[in-house]
Amino acid sequence: KMSKSLGNIVAPWDVIDRHGADAFRWYFLASKQPWDGYGFDVDTVGEAVRQFLLQLWNTYSFYVLYANVTELDAGAGSAGQAPLDRWIVSRLHSTTDYVRAHLDDYDATFAGRAIAEFVVELSNWYVRRSRRRFWDGDPDAFATLRHCLVSVAQLLAPFTPFVADEIYDNLDGSEPSVHLCDYPVAGARDPELERDMAVVRETVRLGQAARAQAKVKLRQPLREAVVVAAGNEREAIERLADVVRDELNVKELRFVSAADELGRYEVRPNYRSLGPRFGKLMPQVAAAIAALDPGHVAEAMRSERTIGIALDGHDHELRPEDLQLALMPLEGAKASTRWRWSWRWTTSCGARAWRARSSTRSRRRGRARGWR
Repeated sequence: KMSKSLGNIVAPWDVIDRHGADAFRWYFLASKQPWDGYGFDVDTVGEAVRQFLLQLWNTYSFYVLYANVTELDAGAGSAGQAPLDRWIVSRLHSTTDYVRAHLDDYDATFAGRAIAEFVVELSNWYVRRSRRRFWDGDPDAFATLRHCLVSVAQLLAPFTPFVADEIYDNLDGSEPSVHLCDYPVAGARDPELERDMAVVRETVRLGQAARAQAKVKLRQPLREAVVVAAGNEREAIERLADVVRDELNVKELRFVSAADELGRYEVRPNYRSLGPRFGKLMPQVAAAIAALDPGHVAEAMRSERTIGIALDGHDHELRPEDLQLALMPLEGAKASTRWRWSWRWTTSCGARAWRARSSTRSRRRGRARGWR
């Protein structure tokens, strides 16, 4: 607890002089709920600058730099034409709707975090994926990024008034100040495209994790990536397959119906769950589980059937949380999976695993990749 009599207070003007008023405001509005209390640290305010404000400012600076280089007319192009443009505009409308709803409930914390998440998507996915279009002076890409930045400035006006006003004044300026604008209203969304892109981004994350596990750099081309996906997830990946191939630097995507084709399963006991239940019998339980057929266990879990073991002539049923099922990739392959089983096993098992294979020819054709 800060106390002036104890001399352990932090003078507000010292923080503002060091990090700025916007960073100070952002820290208090978006870091924690007011009733949780603040363990205040000046360095934490600096993290708000590094993790959010600098990323926003760098995205804004990127637009200004290339717009000036291409001598772009401010009215050129239309926002939301290409699939990637439509996705980021739809995400902007989703964020706007979410922010308005939470601000109406006086919840600035989650509203601010939603804006920060959108800025990450704008910078790390949209701008990075569209960099070639910006280099080529594509007016639709510039129009889309400008629309997003102006809308973000309007959303941020109550949070970081000075940065928001600077961005708005330079990119729009139709009003004397951003604080004289109406607060943004959400427009039409494309939920299906948002879901598809979320699946693709998660798929790319898993593929990059498999590369990192294999210690294969992203600049090295690979012949194919084998994806375990079914249903809506597979359809989403197929619709945006070019994005996945480009992000993972592979020539082909091959789909398989089950993770069994990428390796073998290992079944292990969950001691945290089984220990209190069986006590001193745990060595026998572990031996019984080790004797189970891993493929049969995986199939039983996928079809939501019970699994039983016998101890001293008595049958015992094992709950799903009593077992740990691990996929061990085949020799020469690396796998990264995401299991989507609920604790009640009311949903089916879905996994996306990667087996990346390279050739001598593809290694010779390695290409550099920027914006990483």
